[in-house]
Amino acid sequence: MTMRRTHIFLALAQIAVSYKSESGNGIVPHGIVDNGDNLNIIKVLNTSEDLWLYWQTMKNAFDVCIGDECVIEVESCIRIRKLDITEQEYNFTQIERLEQMDIPTNYTATFVNDTIPPKSMKVVAVVGPQDPHEYTLQYTDEGDYACSVFYVNSLDTRIANVIGTCEMYIRDSSAERVPSEGCRNFFKSKCNTTKIYKPYRSDCRVSPVPGSRQTNTDKITTFNKLNFH
Repeated sequence: MTMRRTHIFLALAQIAVSYKSESGNGIVPHGIVDNGDNLNIIKVLNTSEDLWLYWQTMKNAFDVCIGDECVIEVESCIRIRKLDITEQEYNFTQIERLEQMDIPTNYTATFVNDTIPPKSMKVVAVVGPQDPHEYTLQYTDEGDYACSVFYVNSLDTRIANVIGTCEMYIRDSSAERVPSEGCRNFFKSKCNTTKIYKPYRSDCRVSPVPGSRQTNTDKITTFNKLNFH
């Protein structure tokens, strides 16, 4: 999810002199067809469970650099947590793990009522650069909404054709199970992906250990020892 990167970069500013974003696969999933005319994004999001980002078509890594030396940072354990929801609006916190820290960012979304029920929402950050995106629900498991697939598109017209992606979300109670066959097949067949990135890990539901975070300089020192000695 590209809109995460702005806020992650701010979090890394204290430990990095410079950084550069590593692009995704650059493939826009054209022609996605959802699994029904009555998909309801509100029903998918209206849960007290965390929604874990399980699969995505966007590369979940970027470079952190000091001078001309860089190490790769990986975004993992990304989940959405509902704050409140109405028929018009959805407020949530996105939490992701970076450098063994859970980093929260608050977002607000307005549902797009171009279908009944709505299946899209426009999302902006509450603080900092808004970086607007549109999420469109394309698939969800019937009945329990355990697995859902969204098409995510930037509303910044300068880059909209570069960062369109698919994202699969799993409800917390289903996170340790393999996603349904229907959800997996939909993602693989409709998202036009050359590679599936998997930010969810088996240890994501365990809180990170305090004090285990490395500084950027420490990591580059380790990187140099491993690669140049």
